[in-house]
Amino acid sequence: KEAAPATPAAETSSTMKMATDMAISLIPQLTQQLGVTDTQAEGGMGALFQVAKSQLSADEFSELGQGVPDMSSLLAAAPSLASKSGSSSLGALSNLGGLASSLGGLGQLTQQFEALGLSSEMITQFASIAIEYFSNSSSDDNTGSLLEKGLMSILK
Repeated sequence: KEAAPATPAAETSSTMKMATDMAISLIPQLTQQLGVTDTQAEGGMGALFQVAKSQLSADEFSELGQGVPDMSSLLAAAPSLASKSGSSSLGALSNLGGLASSLGGLGQLTQQFEALGLSSEMITQFASIAIEYFSNSSSDDNTGSLLEKGLMSILK
C-alpha cells in the first residue's frame, strides 16, 4: 500500500526530467542553428517567454511553465531594460491593447535582443525554432502551441 503513492511521484519525476532535458537541449540547438552564444540563446528565450507571459492568461502561462521547467532562469536571463525617457510611452502604448500593445512588446523585445548583441531579425528565428522544438517534442503537452499563442502578437 505504501508503494502505490510512489508510482505517480516516480512518473512525475521522470516526466520532469524529460521536460528539463528537453528545455536544456533547446539552448544548444539555438546556438548551433543561429550561431549565437549560450548567453544570447538564454537571454533571447527569456525575452520571448516574457512576451508570452504578457499575452497568455495566468493559467496558460503556468501550463507553459510546466513544459519548460527551467523557465524562471530563462526569464531571469532576459536583459532588463533600464528605464529611458521613451520607455514610459511604450508602457502607455501597451495599455491601449491591440496593435499598440504588440508594437510596444515588439519594441521592448527588439531592445532586449539588441542588448544581447542580436539583430531584431533574430526574434522570429528564435521564436520559430522554439515553437517547432516544443511542438515536435516527445511530450504529450501543448507547450509548442501555447508558446505560439503567446508569441502571436510579434509573429504577425
